[in-house]
Amino acid sequence: MGTGTIVAGVLLFAIVVYLVWFAGPRFTDGRVFVFENSMPGDARQNFPIAIPRSFNEPEGLTYSYSAWVLVKDFTTGYGTKRRIFSKGDSPGLYLDSTSNSLLVAIDTYGAVETILIPNIPAMKWIHVALVVNQYSVDIFINGTLRKHHTLGQLPEQNEATIAVGDNWNGVVARLTYFPRSLTPAEVKKFLEEKLPDDLQRDASGPSYFDISWYIGRLYSV
Repeated sequence: MGTGTIVAGVLLFAIVVYLVWFAGPRFTDGRVFVFENSMPGDARQNFPIAIPRSFNEPEGLTYSYSAWVLVKDFTTGYGTKRRIFSKGDSPGLYLDSTSNSLLVAIDTYGAVETILIPNIPAMKWIHVALVVNQYSVDIFINGTLRKHHTLGQLPEQNEATIAVGDNWNGVVARLTYFPRSLTPAEVKKFLEEKLPDDLQRDASGPSYFDISWYIGRLYSV
């Protein structure tokens, strides 16, 4: 490899680092958009972007993800593992193979632990937030804490590429990573932010800000 090739490679790397970390939008809350627009769920897409590791707060390893999800039809891919998004299962968000449920996977130093969130509606945008704080995982649906799970081991931070979509009928939008744990107040605040243009309200039913359709399901399991 010649000197010119090495210099060109170093220069290209410097340009990429500048575009990722300096030319793009900066957020004081540490967020990194994996993507802001909508991505279909029927085919896998990879997002090999660099995301910072956990801030390693005094309480330990922490990170969070949030996204908007719309399932159009739960029968598509029935009987199979249907990825919404995953980062080597640390974390992974899936549709359960045989029900209208979300399945959260967290890869720990002991095993991959799974958490089921049942009774997710079709044809309705929902906001999902996964908050990992050392040995605990909090899962929020439309700003409401749906489940608190205690892990048996610490979660891993892997170098896997973020993958989105695989064999389900729906859309995922505004997938966002935070290298820290979000507070409940922050999760609710994200519901008030301007959404992508293609996240339209459904005039035939309650908007996604009205969670009355979901609250009634919280104690039905």
